[in-house]
Amino acid sequence: MSETRLKTGTIVEGLIDHVNTRGQGVILDLYRPVLIPNTLPGERVRGRITHLGAHQGAGVVEEILSPSRHRIPPVCPHVPVCGGCDFGCVDYEAQLRLKSG
Repeated sequence: MSETRLKTGTIVEGLIDHVNTRGQGVILDLYRPVLIPNTLPGERVRGRITHLGAHQGAGVVEEILSPSRHRIPPVCPHVPVCGGCDFGCVDYEAQLRLKSG
């Protein structure tokens, strides 16, 4: 994807490469890294760009196209909108691995 096509409001698809220390999934296969909360490594997602900075972008999940095998139903109905539980949709074993780095 070219830089001119990556702008606020753009819908993108990509593979979550890893989760950063703040619990956000990172898509690396776009022009610049894009952070998408509530996603897991290995998931293919469709997201909407909400912010573009000089070195990375941020977005929100529109659809999880290929879910991780570690994804579970959220433990709280507010997980998708609250933002308080970075790993509320991840099984416990995967949470331990993600949190330990």
